[in-house]
Amino acid sequence: ILRLPDFRTATGKRHQLATILSITICAALCGARSYLAIAEWGARCTQSMLRRFRARYDGATKKFISPSEPTIRRVLQNIDGQIVDNALTGWLMSVTQKDANNLIAVDGKTLKGAKDGSGKQVHLLSAFLCNPGVVISQRKIDSKTNEIPEIKPLLAPLKIAGSIITADAMHTQTDTARFIVE
Repeated sequence: ILRLPDFRTATGKRHQLATILSITICAALCGARSYLAIAEWGARCTQSMLRRFRARYDGATKKFISPSEPTIRRVLQNIDGQIVDNALTGWLMSVTQKDANNLIAVDGKTLKGAKDGSGKQVHLLSAFLCNPGVVISQRKIDSKTNEIPEIKPLLAPLKIAGSIITADAMHTQTDTARFIVE
């Protein structure tokens, strides 16, 4: 179970944070690309699905209720994406990385068409667990730096002992090698 700090105040809180994020993730995996599309996807969920998402139960209508578009928008605009990413990384590691001698590929990519708040393209550094083929950690690279100082925070939460780490030539740094080996 993911444990995320809930930044919302108790006043007016009707949906669990995990419910909102679970519906958002599933909707995005199904192609939803806007707050409205996420809310519409949630509204189309069956009662059984909403129960599994632990959606709010309305005693008057005797139905589970999906979060509304404004609720989803407020949560996604205010949540710390790095905290969510770290929690998902921990969960992915617990269900995928069962033994040592894993191959982890580290690579950076600029996301086509994605821009940050200042209008600059988004660049991510990712750690990819080659078998079973999942991204297990990623970090946004600030436009004022490069990938080199970000590889340590990328790999720090992972259990890399006994793993083989591959990366671009730019990561052939003494400090990086020492961090991986030690």
